[in-house]
Amino acid sequence: MARSSKIGQDTKDTIHDFKDSTDKIHLEGKGLRFRDLGFADDKNGGTSIKALSDGNFSEEDLAFLSGIDDGLINGADFV
Repeated sequence: MARSSKIGQDTKDTIHDFKDSTDKIHLEGKGLRFRDLGFADDKNGGTSIKALSDGNFSEEDLAFLSGIDDGLINGADFV
């Protein structure tokens, strides 16, 4: 999972088969770290993952985890 270099394009990944405590999400590019992420329950029954804004980037939707509660996601789920 990485920030988009394409301004204005929806590049959000949808992950349908994520298994908590089993699967890992790879963070890559442009210094993206777990502490740069925000998580929220989504009305579609899963968790939205956002890269939070900082001095270099605006907030960006990165991924949607279908069927996963946001309370289950933590640093152990990322590499």
